[in-house]
Amino acid sequence: MELDYFSQRWRQIQALMDDVFDLPYELQLSTVQQKCHQDPVLCAAVWSLLQAEHLAPAFLEQPAVELAIAPIIKEENKRRVLTNCKGLAGQFIGPYRLCEVIGRGGMGVVFRAKHCLEKVEQPVAIKLLAPEKMSDTSLARFQREQQLLASLSHSGIAQLYETGITAKGQAYFVMEYVAGVPIQQYCDQQCFSIKQRLGLILQIARALSCAHRHQIVHRDIKSDNILVNRQGQVKLLDFGIAKLLKQQGNMDLTRTGDQVMTPGVATPEQLLNQEITVATDIYQLGLLMYEILTGYKAYDQSQSYFDLVKAICEQQPTRPSLMVYENALKSENDAGHKAVIKQSCLRNISARQLAQRLKGDLDAIVLKMLDIKPGQRYSSIDAFAADLSVYFNHRPLVTRNPSPA
Repeated sequence: MELDYFSQRWRQIQALMDDVFDLPYELQLSTVQQKCHQDPVLCAAVWSLLQAEHLAPAFLEQPAVELAIAPIIKEENKRRVLTNCKGLAGQFIGPYRLCEVIGRGGMGVVFRAKHCLEKVEQPVAIKLLAPEKMSDTSLARFQREQQLLASLSHSGIAQLYETGITAKGQAYFVMEYVAGVPIQQYCDQQCFSIKQRLGLILQIARALSCAHRHQIVHRDIKSDNILVNRQGQVKLLDFGIAKLLKQQGNMDLTRTGDQVMTPGVATPEQLLNQEITVATDIYQLGLLMYEILTGYKAYDQSQSYFDLVKAICEQQPTRPSLMVYENALKSENDAGHKAVIKQSCLRNISARQLAQRLKGDLDAIVLKMLDIKPGQRYSSIDAFAADLSVYFNHRPLVTRNPSPA
C-alpha cells in the first residue's frame, strides 16, 4: 500500500511536470497553481522541482528552503549577508568575542568565538541567524532547536550551552566548539580500513539512538554535519532542522512548500512531503555509509534535479560492491591498467578487492538502509547497529535470510 501511494504520487508529479516543463519560466507557477489548486502538496512538490531545474546545477548542496526563495533573493544579496557576517569578527555577543566564520548553514552563519570573562578563553561555536531568515517560522524553528539540543546529552552530539537574541534582534546559540574534520575527509586522511570506517558509523548510530530516544530526528545527516576530532570521537552537529516525532504545541515546522532538507541527501519521503520518522535518519546514514565505503555517491549527483528525484523515489541504488566493480572496469578501460580508486588506495587494496569485501553482508546492510519504502528499512537505529555488530563478529545478519549452509 505504501509503495502504491509513492508510485501514484510520483506519476501525478511526472504528468504535471510534462505539462508545464516547456512553458516559459514566468508562466510555470500560475499554470501549476491552476492545474492543482485543490492539491497544495502536489503544487508545492512540482513547483520546487521546476525551481530547482531552473537553478541547476548549483542546487545540490543548498538546503531546499533556500531554493524556494531563490528567485526572490538574488545571489548578490546572499553574498552581502555573508560579507556582513564576516565583518562581525572581533565584536562581542554578551561575554563572547567572535573570531572568524567557520561555517554557513541553511539558517545562518557559525563563528568560532571565545568567552573572554573567564581566565581560560574557552573556544565555543556561535550560530547566528542571518537577518533575512528572521521570519516567524525561522524564529519558531530556532526556539524548537534550543529545546531539542538542551535535552540531548551525549558524547557524540555537540553540546548546547546557551541561547539568546542580540541587540539587533538576531537569534543566536552558543554550543560546543568541535576541532575536527568531516568524517569522509577524516577517514581518507587516516587511511582507515573498512572496519575502522564502520567503527565511526557505529559511533554515529549511538549518537542518533540517544536523539531518537528523545523523540528527535536529525533529517540532515551528511559528512559536513559529522566531525571527527583528533581523538577519533565523532561529533554530530546541527540539529537545526530536527523535528520532534511527537509534535508539541502549535508550531508547524514542516509546512508544505517549506521543505527543510539538503536535496543531495534527501530521502523519498522528504521529497514527497511525507511523514518524517527515524527511518529518515537511517536512510541518510545509509547514504553516508555508502559513500564512505565506496568513494561514490549512491545516486548520480550530476543529473538534473528532476532525474535525481525520480531516481531516488523509484530506483534502489546500485549495490555498493557493484558500484566499485563497475567503476574499476571503466577506469581500466580508460587508463589501460589495473584501477585503484582513491579510498581503496588509501587502504592499500585494489578496487576489485574492495568490491569483493563489500559483496554480501555490507551490500545487504546498506541496501536495507536505503530501501525506498521507509517501513522496509531497519525498524530502529539500534537494530541497524545490532546487525553491524553481528557483521563484526562474523555471524549471520538479521537482515539476510539464512541459507541452509
